[in-house]
Amino acid sequence: MTKILAIALVTALLPLTAYAAGDGIQPPALHCQKPTPPAKAKPTKAQVNRYNKELPKYRSCIQTYVSARSSDARKYSALSQANAKAANAAIAQFNALVKEVNGGK
Repeated sequence: MTKILAIALVTALLPLTAYAAGDGIQPPALHCQKPTPPAKAKPTKAQVNRYNKELPKYRSCIQTYVSARSSDARKYSALSQANAKAANAAIAQFNALVKEVNGGK
């Protein structure tokens, strides 16, 4: 009987392994427009000015993206921990039942 219950537990937990693998979950793509650096050999003043004007916009876009990804990481980490805790509680509950059915063994 214990073997049947163990098989049932493994079968019940298989969907959790697929969920944990994160299939298909990808962070949003980075859509920051990278500035074109001025020519290395004799850059024109216009190239330098354009680059100096575009660089702060690019930096700001990158900072916003990194901040959003960090925020999402914290949020999903907390969600992952809560899910793991709930799954562990369910396993403990199941194991307690199996122990009870098997006479405390």
